[in-house]
Amino acid sequence: MDIDHLLKQAQIDKIKAEEEKIRYEHELLKSSSKKRWYYKEKISNNLVAAILAIPVLWVFFGKYANPVMEIQKINGELEISKTKLQAYKLERQLDSSKKRLFEVNQTTARYQDSLVIYQRMTQAYQTKVLRAQDSLNVVSSQLETSKAEKAKLDRAIQNKTARIWEQRDSIASLETENQQLRKSEFERQQLIASMMAAQLETENKNQGEIKGKESSSTHEQFSANKGKLRLPVDSGRVIVPYGLQIHPVTGYTMVNKGVDLVVLSGISVKSVFAGVVSEVFTVPGLGQNIIIRHNGGYSTVYANLMKTDVAKGDLIQAAQQLGLAGPGRLGGLPQVHFEVWKGSEPQNPMEWLRF
Repeated sequence: MDIDHLLKQAQIDKIKAEEEKIRYEHELLKSSSKKRWYYKEKISNNLVAAILAIPVLWVFFGKYANPVMEIQKINGELEISKTKLQAYKLERQLDSSKKRLFEVNQTTARYQDSLVIYQRMTQAYQTKVLRAQDSLNVVSSQLETSKAEKAKLDRAIQNKTARIWEQRDSIASLETENQQLRKSEFERQQLIASMMAAQLETENKNQGEIKGKESSSTHEQFSANKGKLRLPVDSGRVIVPYGLQIHPVTGYTMVNKGVDLVVLSGISVKSVFAGVVSEVFTVPGLGQNIIIRHNGGYSTVYANLMKTDVAKGDLIQAAQQLGLAGPGRLGGLPQVHFEVWKGSEPQNPMEWLRF
């Protein structure tokens, strides 16, 4: 862009030099015209003087000899010839100057046309430059916007990455707790199964004593209330049903020997039927557990309690408070785990409870 500008400036300087030369030649023509006029005037004056001097010359020539007249005549003719020659030369110079002036005018016209074209091109170029500047401003603005958006996105990515790492740590912690919970659940199931087996064996040995306690607690048969038993809580919803299930919090597949009801933390947990408290025990991670023995060889289990209000050997009436529901496990909602057993075989509580 700088080279084009220098070339164009050189053309402009050349045009100015030509114009200056034209002005000089024009002044020269004016001077030549003045000289031509001067010589013409001089010739005219000489002719007039010659005409006026004719009488005198006649007298002179009459008085003097013819050779003198001839010399004067020759000198006069020489002067006239010189004057004509000078006039001719001036005429030639004038014609040459006019021709040169015409050529210069044509050159000037061409340069002026070129200058007009250059000015138009310059204006067009300036317009393009302005448009390019506007486009550059738009691009710069878009770039700044993109930078701001990128910075915002980078911050979002950093925050999300931090949350992911937090979640990974939380998942790792939950996984550890989950493994411990699965272990505790397995141990609890094993413990309950062994308790049920031991209880069944004890019952077989002490039929009379157990029947006496069962008959003193209720005259109604447990088996006759299948599908009629009240829920162990006044307000609850089954979140994990009986059988092979996927735990909603841990996500692992489990064999649920009862049902899990989601409840409000601290809600009262009540007996579903009259009976005798056969066991009260604690399992790490699963809270306190109560087993109630009912007539007909049936038992009910209440787990994940944070507080118990009964002790082993207590006679229990239907709807009697046993304790309070504990908090949720693995960040889940508060739950109460409930089971129904016949002898050493778990039953589906969904078939016994009235919803």
